Amino acid sequence: MISLKQYLEEGRDAPLFHATSIGNFENMLEEKMITAETMHKINGKNTKGISLTRSFKYAVAFSGGFKSGSDIIIEFDQRKLNQKHKIIPVNYDYMMDKKNPTRYAGKLGSYGESEYEEFVVGSIRNPNLYITKVHAVDSIFYLEDSPMLFKHPKLFINRKFVNA
Repeated sequence: MISLKQYLEEGRDAPLFHATSIGNFENMLEEKMITAETMHKINGKNTKGISLTRSFKYAVAFSGGFKSGSDIIIEFDQRKLNQKHKIIPVNYDYMMDKKNPTRYAGKLGSYGESEYEEFVVGSIRNPNLYITKVHAVDSIFYLEDSPMLFKHPKLFINRKFVNA
């Protein structure tokens, strides 16, 4: 028989992804925090947090498909993150205000597929503790301008770690 803690941790093995700009990533590293800026209504209360997704494909679509060369996707260890932060699965487009049907968008995200969203309540302190990979495109033009990204130990380009 498994313990209650083991039961609650079941299903938290999948990675979580967060698309952001290189500038935001550098600020996150300098401040040692990802600041809660997204608002969701959780149990009837407006709650600030951070939106992550279980779908790498969705994170790529959200970032513009890596086309600009300025976005990266941070991959987090969900189990570690869950130990210190409350994570709630939500679907932003589905959870719109039911009293106003024009805002009730349905189950598909704005990119035509489920967002597979996981909402971290509050800010994430010391995000480097939870990062497993920093996905970036192979475009040296912006890596040279971003020494913090270029030297990051978890930088992952073309399916391999750059600084390993």
